[in-house]
Amino acid sequence: MRFILIIGAVFVLSACSSQNVDTAENSSTAVEPSHSSVESVGANSTETTATTVAGEASNSSVDTIGANEATSETTTPIIDPEVDAMFGQLIRQSIANGNEQQALKLLEDAEQAGSLKARDVYLQALEKQKEQQQ
Repeated sequence: MRFILIIGAVFVLSACSSQNVDTAENSSTAVEPSHSSVESVGANSTETTATTVAGEASNSSVDTIGANEATSETTTPIIDPEVDAMFGQLIRQSIANGNEQQALKLLEDAEQAGSLKARDVYLQALEKQKEQQQ
């Protein structure tokens, strides 16, 4: 039964690879096979298969795909200075009115929009409010 499944998989893969080669000939980029190992997934078999996927080649095993290191760079969107100033003003007004929950929501929205100053504005406004209450 396992042998029949393997034979079937080979036929399917060869059909897919011939279709990908046809489309690769029509495009300007070459398609290379991905050599991923079945045994690297923890299967109890020693057979390996090669699959052809349109796009760039990958020679990594399945178990390393999810092992992305923390070296990937994430970028925060750049916020317009006028929008940043508006968020700051709204945060200050909310705290001055005693509505800290609204100010916190505005802070979260501002940071999601890319503000780097909103947290400082929030903390300074809280300190100022506490000083005025004393």
